[in-house]
Amino acid sequence: MRAEFYRPDDSEEVLGTARWDGRAAQVEAADPGVRSAIDRIFRATPVVLDDPSLRPQGARGEVVVQPGTLDWFRAAASRAAGEGLRVRFVPEARAPGGWDPASAYRTFRQAVARLVGGSS
Repeated sequence: MRAEFYRPDDSEEVLGTARWDGRAAQVEAADPGVRSAIDRIFRATPVVLDDPSLRPQGARGEVVVQPGTLDWFRAAASRAAGEGLRVRFVPEARAPGGWDPASAYRTFRQAVARLVGGSS
C-alpha cells in the first residue's frame, strides 16, 4: 500500500510518498522539508482513533493502534492535516485473477493485509 501526500490546493502534484513494507513506512520525497513532514507523520508512536471497526464487539470509545501494523500505517497518515498536507491511498497489489467470491469469508482488513503482505 502506498500513501501519496499533496497540498490541499493542488491534488495533482504528489510531493512525497510512504510505502508500507510490512513493518514500517518507507518515505520518499524530493524536498527535504516535505520528507521531514512525512517522517513526523509516521513517527513510531501509537495513534488514538474512534473507529468502531477496530473495537471488540460490544465495546465503545477510542482505540489505541500501536506502530507496526497496517492499521497503524493508515491511521498515522491521518496526521497529514497537522503538517499542512493531504493524503490518498493507492493500492499497489492486485488480486491474481480478480475478485473471488469464494474468499468472501475474509474480512476487508484480512483481504488488504493478504494483498500487501503485511499483518493487520
